[in-house]
Amino acid sequence: MPNDDRDRNRHVNGTLPVEEGEVRSVTIDTLDDQGDGIAKVERGFVVVVSGIQPGDKADVEITNVRESVAFAKPVTDPEVR
Repeated sequence: MPNDDRDRNRHVNGTLPVEEGEVRSVTIDTLDDQGDGIAKVERGFVVVVSGIQPGDKADVEITNVRESVAFAKPVTDPEVR
């Protein structure tokens, strides 16, 4: 039954909601087990950002995209909520 994260996170045209090199404005929701920030974009697709805390807002550059998660680095200093 094709009801996994890969299918839910794909756009209608078959692509993921982010791509490498893209810059996004995100707000960090929580931290993962390693202390990296977790943000969610379209349809709950997860973006992991190092060195940023829950509640912080920042522009980030997507550096690596996988089927169900993307990794990013901050390109601006975070704004603390």
